[in-house]
Amino acid sequence: MMGNQTIWSRSSILGLLILAGFASANAHAKDSIAPPQAAKDSEITANATKETHEKIGVVLSGGGARGLAHLGVLKALEAQHVPIDYIAGTSAGALIGGMYASGMSIAQIESKIKDLDLTAVAFAPPNRKELPQTTRNLDYKGNVIVDVSVTEEGKVALPAAVSNGAKVEQVLRDILKDHPYNIDFDTLPIPFRAVAADLVTGKMVVLKQGQLANALRASMSIPAAFTPVEIDGKLLVDGMIDRNLPVDVVKHMGATRIIAVDVSSGLLPKDQLNSVIGVSEQMLNLLVKRNMDEQIALLTPKDVYIKPALGDIGSLEFQRGAEAAKIGFEATETPSIQRQLAHLSVPSATYATLMAKHAPQKAPNIKIDFIRVQTNGLASPATLRAEISMKEGQNFDINAINNDINRLMSSGRIGSVGYSIDKVGDYNELVYKVEEKDVAKNAIRAGVEVASNGLSDQQFTLHLSHRRVWLNSFGGEWRNHLTFGKTTSVDTQLNQPLSHSGNVYIRPYAHASYEKHPAYLTNSDNIGAEYTSNRQKYGFLIGTPIGRIGEWGVGLSYRRAHLYSNTVNPLLNISSSTFSHTTLDAQVTLDQLDDVYIPTKGYFLHAFAHVTPNTSQNERRHMQAGFIGLYAMNKKAHSLTFTLEAAGQNNSGNVYLSPFTLGGYQHLSGYAQDQFVGNYRAFSSLTYRYRTPLSILNNPLIVGASLEVGNTWEHASDINTRFLKYSGSVFGALRTPIGPAQLGVGLTRSGNARLYFFLGKTFTENP
Repeated sequence: MMGNQTIWSRSSILGLLILAGFASANAHAKDSIAPPQAAKDSEITANATKETHEKIGVVLSGGGARGLAHLGVLKALEAQHVPIDYIAGTSAGALIGGMYASGMSIAQIESKIKDLDLTAVAFAPPNRKELPQTTRNLDYKGNVIVDVSVTEEGKVALPAAVSNGAKVEQVLRDILKDHPYNIDFDTLPIPFRAVAADLVTGKMVVLKQGQLANALRASMSIPAAFTPVEIDGKLLVDGMIDRNLPVDVVKHMGATRIIAVDVSSGLLPKDQLNSVIGVSEQMLNLLVKRNMDEQIALLTPKDVYIKPALGDIGSLEFQRGAEAAKIGFEATETPSIQRQLAHLSVPSATYATLMAKHAPQKAPNIKIDFIRVQTNGLASPATLRAEISMKEGQNFDINAINNDINRLMSSGRIGSVGYSIDKVGDYNELVYKVEEKDVAKNAIRAGVEVASNGLSDQQFTLHLSHRRVWLNSFGGEWRNHLTFGKTTSVDTQLNQPLSHSGNVYIRPYAHASYEKHPAYLTNSDNIGAEYTSNRQKYGFLIGTPIGRIGEWGVGLSYRRAHLYSNTVNPLLNISSSTFSHTTLDAQVTLDQLDDVYIPTKGYFLHAFAHVTPNTSQNERRHMQAGFIGLYAMNKKAHSLTFTLEAAGQNNSGNVYLSPFTLGGYQHLSGYAQDQFVGNYRAFSSLTYRYRTPLSILNNPLIVGASLEVGNTWEHASDINTRFLKYSGSVFGALRTPIGPAQLGVGLTRSGNARLYFFLGKTFTENP
């Protein structure tokens, strides 16, 4: 899916994270897990000599954002000179534990995760600038509420999770770039284990080797929220479902003294068990509590159990990470915990020697001799190979790997991409492991639009789209789009690259539409008549992408339009008429907007020209051309957007056959939708937007205002700036799970006002 996400995805995110979120926290949860009774000071002293030879293992539990308290605990252990011989962690505990075990200092970890919100990262929409233009073209067809795949047998193939976790994987690879290869986790500065669970059996899986980032991703893979990670043939998910506090794991590593840190919440009180979410969350809490109780029971009086009082810090509140770390530090500095840790402490000189070994290990350079793309059968390896920037003969570069994975993922047809470096004799082969998004080649999308132009004019539009992908080894794709509403239309298009590189494409297409229009009396807001237009267009384009910026193409098309009047009005006589032309076409599209409906940064340009190739002696050559340009810039919460549009045609027939209209929200907002029609059109606007601190549905409320000027003319000789019409608007905008919602008031120069509400599409790539 592209810039827009499905309603199922967005509305389910919070629920899934609550239901399965790192043993999610609640402000009023009852902490019912009792710590083991600490050993008496005399018992500790008696064992002091023996303890200097014992191995200390740290166990870090899962807990989402609450897991950032682990940082404070580790900082306190460093301050008290407590050496760590082993670390085992689950979920958030695996994240912090793995980073620390890799040799990163507390300061380095804090720097890496200071502004990191894993929830925001995981569910952030793709960066439109990084998408191929063929993918961005889908945005122009309207918002998306449902996006599913359909098998060849006609069955709906639902996604395995809300998020594919690709963004999280990228963040982890970047953080742990010093460990990009498969390694034995015992070779890290501190031996480490990440704990996940087998989705098939529900049993714990201890990860002790492989790519460190991949192991952490598996341990954090919340069921249904993130897609499982396949390692050694097993589908792995968050280890919390079987071992949220893996005490037995660190014991098995060789630890004889345990420091267990529990950042989970307890059970919900009765008054919060009055909803589906509350009951489901409690079921998960009970599951986690049971496996944690079993592990806490393994602790002995000489072990240390630390449970920071994290209060109402929720598992999704990553912005409170510094607060959680402070609480973790304070919990480890309490007198009772300090007394227990004092007998594990070593002299300063000894500790300094040990910590000297705790440093990031620079990954060795590995020359890549071969590169191969491995898929599960749908995608063409040769086509995907053309997107890869890594070259055979180069040294392995994790930054290039991340860029390659981003490019492969950006088509919207890939579910996940991993990599491995395999030995082939004396050579190194880099293998990109690509999992297509679904086993189905057919994708169905649906969306709705609601447009209210004033209090008495409400319009509803339904969009249905179909994509059939991977038609052939070059990555051909067939697209179909149906629109039902004020305009009823059908579009079909074949996008066929002519090589694996995709440098040249051919795009046959067909379009047909049926639309009823109001016709307004001259210099009046009153409707004088109604008419209907039928339009057909058939043709093809041959062109090339312009990197990831846009595309251009030339082609040939046949265009026909027929108009007939639905009403008779002597003041506005609209006669039935028809035109048809075969034209040579050229067009270019550049799109680097962050959002096509509520743009705050980037630019957009679409320009086109259609010219009849030849004419008879008595017929004038038909020409039609135009462009729409948009530039947006922002600074912090403020943005400005400048728009300039122009179009024209030398139509000698009925002016109502012209496709160029003006009027409506942010296109002369004080006037009715498409109130003005002409063979020539010009429009410009300046729009200011402010992102307020107020959030609704986890998205900021945006308010703004616009100044607009433009008009349409029937004849070129009529064009005169004296007849320009001026308008403006004030509005509020919000990105919602079912599309962008915008509410505004349009004003004309004469003071007329018009109320607008739009849910969905407010942008078209054509002027």
